[in-house]
Amino acid sequence: THETRPEVVIISGHGTIETAVKATKLGAYDFLEKPLSLDRTLIVVKNAVEARRLRTENEEFKRQFSVSSVLTGESVPLKALRQQIRLMAPTNGRVLIYGESGTGKELIARAIHKRSKRASRAFIGVNCAAIPTSLIASELFGHEKGSFTGAHMQRKGRIEAANGGTLFLDEIGELSPLLQAKLLRVTRGPGDPPQLAASATCR
Repeated sequence: THETRPEVVIISGHGTIETAVKATKLGAYDFLEKPLSLDRTLIVVKNAVEARRLRTENEEFKRQFSVSSVLTGESVPLKALRQQIRLMAPTNGRVLIYGESGTGKELIARAIHKRSKRASRAFIGVNCAAIPTSLIASELFGHEKGSFTGAHMQRKGRIEAANGGTLFLDEIGELSPLLQAKLLRVTRGPGDPPQLAASATCR
């Protein structure tokens, strides 16, 4: 996604104007020629980090705007939904959002997050149906380097990434009962665990 895509700075000892133009057209943030100037390199890296931060904030504002626009309307069900969101958002309760596929369950979760005391912190979504059963525990809880074959480095789990914010588990019913029980223990733990919002599709 745009949010997770890193800024790219190309460094080359054989750079030409044509190469630099091509690199930036392909998405590179900047192009540096060797020999490198330390001051110039530090400025480019600092600007690239700031550009990424601004892009991430922009993406978040767009998501929040889309949530607001979807929840407009004066029908009785929509008014009732907005009222439920207003009542739920300030609490630290766990929220189960259910409905048919395509009815906007994630938008409702984002609306709750936006109006909560955690709005300035992360909103982390996990599609439980899209991650293989063998990998879902590692995705949620993270893992240490060498804890299993292919674990070449330590990885922070989605629960830790959402700490202090909101963790949205899309299609939570796809998780095993044992994993659901573990999740419940973690989100009731000490510190500032994430608020848990989960969705399930009516069948």
